[in-house]
Amino acid sequence: MPRLKPSVAACVLAAAYGVLAQPSVQLPSANITGAALTYPGVAGATTANAYLGIPFATPPQRFMPPVAQQLSGDVDATQWKASCMQQGAPLKQFGGNETSFFSAYNATQSEDCLFLNIFTPAEACEPLPVLFSIHGGNLQTGSGSLAVFNGVPIAATKDVIVVTINYRVGVFGFVQSPELKTDEKNPGFLDQRMALAWVYENIAAFGGDPNAITIAGQSAGGYSVKQLLLNPPEPLPFRAAIMESQTLLAPIDSWPALVGLTNCTTAPSQLACVQAVDASLIAELSAKNMLYFPPAIENVTNSAHAELAIATSPHIPILTGTNGNEVAQFFPDVNPAMASALWTAVTGGRGPSFEQLYNSSLQSLDPYQAVRRPLNQYAYTCRAKILSERAAQTGHPTWRYFFNATFANVDIAYPGENAHGASHGAELPLIFGTFPSQGSDEDQVRLGKHMQDTFIGFVKDPESSLRWPQVGGSEPYLLFVDNKSGPVDTVVGNEVADFDCGPYEALLLMTGEV
Repeated sequence: MPRLKPSVAACVLAAAYGVLAQPSVQLPSANITGAALTYPGVAGATTANAYLGIPFATPPQRFMPPVAQQLSGDVDATQWKASCMQQGAPLKQFGGNETSFFSAYNATQSEDCLFLNIFTPAEACEPLPVLFSIHGGNLQTGSGSLAVFNGVPIAATKDVIVVTINYRVGVFGFVQSPELKTDEKNPGFLDQRMALAWVYENIAAFGGDPNAITIAGQSAGGYSVKQLLLNPPEPLPFRAAIMESQTLLAPIDSWPALVGLTNCTTAPSQLACVQAVDASLIAELSAKNMLYFPPAIENVTNSAHAELAIATSPHIPILTGTNGNEVAQFFPDVNPAMASALWTAVTGGRGPSFEQLYNSSLQSLDPYQAVRRPLNQYAYTCRAKILSERAAQTGHPTWRYFFNATFANVDIAYPGENAHGASHGAELPLIFGTFPSQGSDEDQVRLGKHMQDTFIGFVKDPESSLRWPQVGGSEPYLLFVDNKSGPVDTVVGNEVADFDCGPYEALLLMTGEV
């Protein structure tokens, strides 16, 4: 395992000449050439070394586990590479406001997509902590090359290395064909693990500390982080975990539907038949028919009942939280009848009906909140409550936040939706420092700095950097974040977010979907 420390001479050279036009890293059998990348951030342009599109696996065989890539010779890592094949843009398929933040720098999609990006400071004279970021997208869409995840602002200003990754999504990454072995049904999760193993083995050559990796993810990325906690690789390649708005995955599997749509129902091998279908057609059929491909629960990369499994997971520090209006961009025009149907679909008809919830606890809310509250609480807030409390009870130092700041220049929901609270993913541009200077105000600049100081501070020192009480003690422990937050933490009792979690908590514990 490379454990290379940049030389003093290299540090002096970097200090004298700034960011090198063509930074390079020497691995045992390969030389990786990157580029100096500049980001026009709110605090002015920042520049860092970027190594883009490093292959961590060979071009994958469709539906099969990844195979490690043995790099050799000269590797060009100066350009953004393709995203993985997927059925559409993360928000456009729901009709949402697809901003530039959630567009990929390279619009190409390909099955040859198992790449990672590494962003390092111009000067890395001692091993630096590493933020290993897993993108969201409901495991159906997304990319490590989305603009919101540009690692330059963090790497350039925070003395942290940022890694973003691609992994297979949709049916290409999560295929529940009965012809596959149990431990082969989640190649997307296997991709994540292979990328993490590659970083653990090689990040020292980039100036990183392999023993100071924090895994982080939002939405399905948060779910992925949770599964790495519940089913940890050996040796353990991370020391802390961040879960932002870890998503609920619907109990629906569209593999039989895809088999039918591709005329593979009567084939001797349905798997082989679908493997032979053009990838673009599969993506098109998936989008047109709103197909959905969740991960298989095989207790290798994916487990249910996280509230139980967390007890035996590595006792590492955890930072987790949710936003105030998570479902805003997914269900803009929802009415009581639609909300009832959605509730039944999400819960599989288990537990109290939407009408029972409405009559018992929702009538006092305004109509907007009343129809969205059950979905928001069940899918996000109350799940975070349960998991954070169980993690704290079983020995994990755990901190929890509630993000409810809204800014028009990073609004990814529908017009007017952010008046009801922060939508899903609204915190990401502030954490990564990728929100634009245009349209920003003093509150946003201050909060962006506060969010970066909080999250990146945790990456640097997960044991003691956070300044508010841990979950599980006698003091209020919920960090409340709104437009006026920072630099002083505002801590409230968790009942601010969790006051109506009773029926949702009971249902989540029954279904094992924590």
